[in-house]
Amino acid sequence: MDEFSPPCAELLALLLREKRKAVKTIIKHNKIIGGTMAHGRVAMRLSVQLRDALGNYRIVEDDVVAIGVRRDEGRKLALVRSRRELAERIGDIAQAMEADAELKTEPDKQKEIDRLFAAMRYSLALHQASWPAVKIDEDPVAYRNSALGVKEKSDAFWAWWQHNVGLKRDQWGA
Repeated sequence: MDEFSPPCAELLALLLREKRKAVKTIIKHNKIIGGTMAHGRVAMRLSVQLRDALGNYRIVEDDVVAIGVRRDEGRKLALVRSRRELAERIGDIAQAMEADAELKTEPDKQKEIDRLFAAMRYSLALHQASWPAVKIDEDPVAYRNSALGVKEKSDAFWAWWQHNVGLKRDQWGA
């Protein structure tokens, strides 16, 4: 490899630094307007409403999980309240997904995420119907197994968003 004269080497180093800054700026700008990088490509762009709905759901979902492992007396009431809020956030996601222009342009992806969303909702509804808050202490092992079934569907739902939008589950709402 040819060596560069000191001024050329300095110029090359400057250009590389500027290129890195430019790439970071492009990625930052892309995140601000709703798209991100996923698997080396620009991922789907989401409407602000859908991004917010997913982020808000993620926050409440994390609260429900945290309440589920608590052992204090107030956890059952907290679980009832959080489950109610979770249902509201699910409604927000459903409305935002229905209205999202990007999803409408890709019917195969829309069908796939609709299927994963429905599976998650069904699993969650079955779990909550089987385990009202007043019964969660009756059989802790069965309750945990039921909750793990919901987690599996939720993980698949979030994995789709990570693959197609480029954000990891723990980045939503952050």
